[in-house]
Amino acid sequence: PVLLLSCFNEMDVAVLEIFGTIEGTRPGQKLTIDLSAGSALSSIEGTTEIDDKTGTMFAEASSVEIAPVLGVLKSSGPLTVKTASTTRSLPEVGRAEAAEKFSKDCQVS
Repeated sequence: PVLLLSCFNEMDVAVLEIFGTIEGTRPGQKLTIDLSAGSALSSIEGTTEIDDKTGTMFAEASSVEIAPVLGVLKSSGPLTVKTASTTRSLPEVGRAEAAEKFSKDCQVS
């Protein structure tokens, strides 16, 4: 996946991960993850990480406030994901339905 939003109800924590090369960063570097769709925008502070097993680079944000992220994911139009100087666009197809299901299952605020 390019974007993975996880909810750990028992720990009251949500985690957002964005997979792929993040230009201009190094492991452990702080960065901002900007998500936008339509007029909705959510900015989350995170860090650049590397998976030790696969060598895959990703951005990770822990203790994510779910409501603003779900607001973006439920908005119409393509999803733009910006991490440092890297920007990706993801299609709208199926995203709102997945976000709605996630919001029913996730009890983290």
